[in-house]
Amino acid sequence: MLINIMKKDIFYINFFFKRAIRRSDEIFSQGKENFSLIKKIDTNKRIFYYPNYVQGDFYPQQYPQKPKDKINLIYFGRLSKMKNTDIVINTFILLAKEYNNVYLEIIGNSESQFYTDYIKSKIKESNLESRINILPACNHKELKKHLVDKSFYIFPSKEPREGHSNALTEAMAWGLIPITTSQGFNRSVIENDSLIVEKLDVKCFVNKIKYIIDNDLIEQFSYNSYNRVLSNYTDEIVLEKLKEEYDFLFNVKFTS
Repeated sequence: MLINIMKKDIFYINFFFKRAIRRSDEIFSQGKENFSLIKKIDTNKRIFYYPNYVQGDFYPQQYPQKPKDKINLIYFGRLSKMKNTDIVINTFILLAKEYNNVYLEIIGNSESQFYTDYIKSKIKESNLESRINILPACNHKELKKHLVDKSFYIFPSKEPREGHSNALTEAMAWGLIPITTSQGFNRSVIENDSLIVEKLDVKCFVNKIKYIIDNDLIEQFSYNSYNRVLSNYTDEIVLEKLKEEYDFLFNVKFTS
């Protein structure tokens, strides 16, 4: 009975979704990954890319230079199994065995005390407590202070509802190099497949970071992240494009 109900729900969701696409004058999509799905339903449908953006008072106007003597990693967001925060810890532990100048900071609130205890036990077992800092979630003003000296943002999310992660573009806006899964719209936002981990495995994250460190690419990749946001995902850029698109829509709608 439950399976039949679920099948009916999926049928109705698909039916109304397709009808909404076909009846729309234009589709505003948060992620480019949706474009192919929309085009399968209506090949002639006009699509406007409307991503999340970083507020002007959050990102630095000049590229924030990263420290030369330390390699600082960070994860900020919800601490949960779905976000795979434990992978962040284990990635750091393996890196710390090879590099004595690697440090980790985790900022966020946990979804459960059990998961918090698990994370803390992993850290204690590693004997690297002096190189790991765990802090509660903070506001944007405080977050900027934590991002300025960080080089890598580790984002191993498998959250089913992941879309355009605000945390991702906020990290990139401060020149952090994202090492992430392809969940949600991560791939199109980053637009660099060498930073995308295809398999949710600690060694895959470690290898991505090691390659950048060993080939002295931190500054290059860091600047590319910063420039990617300033060229595509600031409030000024996105809202100006939105205004232009609305002007186009109204002109077509009311002059044709």
